[in-house]
Amino acid sequence: LVLSRLADAQSREVQSLAAYQIALVDIAFATGTLLGQSKVEFQESEDGATSVREVSADVTDASPVDDG
Repeated sequence: LVLSRLADAQSREVQSLAAYQIALVDIAFATGTLLGQSKVEFQESEDGATSVREVSADVTDASPVDDG
């Protein structure tokens, strides 16, 4: 009985953590900060080409990402 309660509590904890993470993504999507949270940045060059890059802690060290 005790182990069953423990398992139930752990299951509810995991479900709550998953719901929380989903809610964070939903908030980021709704506020338009989803890409900022993911540290993704778009840049358009003078010729109109768009590049995507992952922004590191130091923006000068950001590495380009192949956008296919």
